[in-house]
Amino acid sequence: MCKAKDYTEQLLNIYQSIENDFNILSNRLSQIDIEEQKVLHKIEESNFNAYQGYLFAKELKEVRAERRRIKNEVLPLMKLRNDFIQNNTKQLESTHTSIIKQENNAINFKPYNPKLKLVSTEQNNNKEKNQNQDEGMRLKKSNKKSYRLDSIGQRYVLC
Repeated sequence: MCKAKDYTEQLLNIYQSIENDFNILSNRLSQIDIEEQKVLHKIEESNFNAYQGYLFAKELKEVRAERRRIKNEVLPLMKLRNDFIQNNTKQLESTHTSIIKQENNAINFKPYNPKLKLVSTEQNNNKEKNQNQDEGMRLKKSNKKSYRLDSIGQRYVLC
């Protein structure tokens, strides 16, 4: 698995979580504003004594405290969302897409395999002796075949 892909997925998930939390808190703030208006309308429409006035004031204070708590969470999220996320989400999505393409290319990558022919050491020695005899024991570099040994001493001759 590609770490860059994992990181971009995590960042996109974080961006989505921030956006979801911002929307939830904004909706809750709207509901609190409506509750506040209801309390103010009750105060406006009724005649009340000191005790009822105290209850209205207490209810209004609780609603305002809840509103302040939510607003204190919404403001930093709004700044993060507006300054960073909205400007970088498209770039991150583009980067994530290109990383996925690179990962797919790496998975489907088929390296070049040179054509190798397995030649036993004895066959290769006999072949070299025959070539040496045919050339009058004069070896030229261009006539030598390239080979390499594997882990068990077998020669692979490059064709």
